[in-house]
Amino acid sequence: MTKNFSIYELSVYKTGYRVNDPYSTYLDLGSPNQLAKQQVQTIKQKKRSTADA
Repeated sequence: MTKNFSIYELSVYKTGYRVNDPYSTYLDLGSPNQLAKQQVQTIKQKKRSTADA
């Protein structure tokens, strides 16, 4: 009798209001029509810091 084994991978992400939410950071920056390079970096950094939380 042959046994079948499966390997599964589970990834868990936090999402929701102010969690892994770049749009909230954009709103905090005053919703500028054009983002400066520093503002883009700020949004990326905040998203990155909560991605694995």
